[in-house]
Amino acid sequence: MPISEFAKNMFIRYFAALAGLVAVATTSAAQAPDFSAPVWSTGYEYTAITAVRVLSDGRVLLLDVGENRLQALTAAGKPLRDIGRIGAGPGEFRELRSLVALRGDSTALVDVVLRRIQYLDGQLQFGATVPFPNIDGDGPGDLTLADARGHLLFKTFAHRATAPSAALVRWAPRRDQVDTLGHLLHPLLTRPMKVGKNLAQYVIPYRPEDGWGMTPDGQVVVVRASPYVVESIASGRAPFRKALSAPAVAVTAGDRKGWATVVQDSIPRTKPPFDPSGIVSGGDGSLWIPRHYPRDATLRQWDVVYPGTGRHVVRTLRSTQDVRAVTAAGVYIVTSGPDDLQRLEFHRHGSR
Repeated sequence: MPISEFAKNMFIRYFAALAGLVAVATTSAAQAPDFSAPVWSTGYEYTAITAVRVLSDGRVLLLDVGENRLQALTAAGKPLRDIGRIGAGPGEFRELRSLVALRGDSTALVDVVLRRIQYLDGQLQFGATVPFPNIDGDGPGDLTLADARGHLLFKTFAHRATAPSAALVRWAPRRDQVDTLGHLLHPLLTRPMKVGKNLAQYVIPYRPEDGWGMTPDGQVVVVRASPYVVESIASGRAPFRKALSAPAVAVTAGDRKGWATVVQDSIPRTKPPFDPSGIVSGGDGSLWIPRHYPRDATLRQWDVVYPGTGRHVVRTLRSTQDVRAVTAAGVYIVTSGPDDLQRLEFHRHGSR
């Protein structure tokens, strides 16, 4: 299945379930996708590619959470070697969720089971390990970014929250200091309920939820769900604000399938304009925002916003494609294929 659907069905945790929403968009059946001819692609050999980190020489770090595997590729997409192994010691991990780009080709590996950050240098050698900060709510997770000083930014949501709001925080790992940059609309969890012998909570799907990203020069940008607006926060520079629009997309019986019975009556009739879990901050200054799309659509649309210039364009991809990384050179796309396996593709800017 496409990775956005995989994310939707993947995680139900005790006391909280943080489910990704299906990324969908409306488009004409006659419209051709912008990305149809990759410069290179891997084979269909991965289960769930959720993160891609591109180094300055073009080498690629690929995270396959379906196999709990971190792999290095050449600049031409050829396998170099696997990195690390399963475990709890140095150079080991339990469940990586983010590959955070740092200066000098260093990368912070976010391990949500061991609740720690492990650093990887440009030669793909492991370095220091730092435990997650002690905060009320989740620590770093699926979407974690870093500023020029190496501070990590992420969204945290208190599981006992009584208001539909999550904090966007900045964490200095070396000093273990955390400050709040702003707040994002975030759906409340259901009340705790018994599932077998355990207690669980659920996210009601297709409720409006804000997303966020960051430009290469450190400008933090929030994507508001209602109304659909992209705006800068926590910035000493001139504020940025761009209003966007997207066609309403109905929630169908097929969309409801697979969600817990307890949330069915609370699912809205239409989807929010975009999927916040799929937002990609580009190294070229762009912010890629995946719109929701009808379940049976073969194409999907992405709003691409450039906060530095105010430019906005709409890109069309196949519904089996997801953007994973954007650099000054091009776009790295995950395509789902036969037997729900995936491959990574590189598309150069200007080749579409």
